[in-house]
Amino acid sequence: MKRILCFGDSNTWGYIPGTSSLQRFSESERWTSLLQQRLGSEYKVIEFGLCGCESSGKHTNIYFNTDAQSIYSSVLAASSPVDMVIIMLGTNDLKTVNEWKQGDTAAGIKKLIDTTRILAPQTQIVLAAPILLDERIVTDLEFTIAAVEDSKTCAAEVA
Repeated sequence: MKRILCFGDSNTWGYIPGTSSLQRFSESERWTSLLQQRLGSEYKVIEFGLCGCESSGKHTNIYFNTDAQSIYSSVLAASSPVDMVIIMLGTNDLKTVNEWKQGDTAAGIKKLIDTTRILAPQTQIVLAAPILLDERIVTDLEFTIAAVEDSKTCAAEVA
């Protein structure tokens, strides 16, 4: 059986946008579950999404560690053996508090790639670009309208 680790933020976790608490889509709706269904029983999709997870660890949640740099190696080791890892991060890097600059997300993800190559050198690595934000994001007090354009740049540098 091939094992695929999906490591990411709330988009991997299945957070329902616009909800006031940690409400998530049902398993049948989340992209990780849809991937599992399409691949079938010869694959095991391991879902590790964390709301607020950031690629570069500039800011952490007051309730739990959202720094991908400090948790990724533990998640990778706990999920071993892993044939493939899909990394989908970047959206939370665009929060106002992080003062995102071009190259920040790519640099953070590069460190995760390096960690994978050290701890699990045979593991294939797939990068999934972060979602593109639209103007509705300004209803979330953690983002400004600038994050809309920045999300395009961020996605391009990861892709």
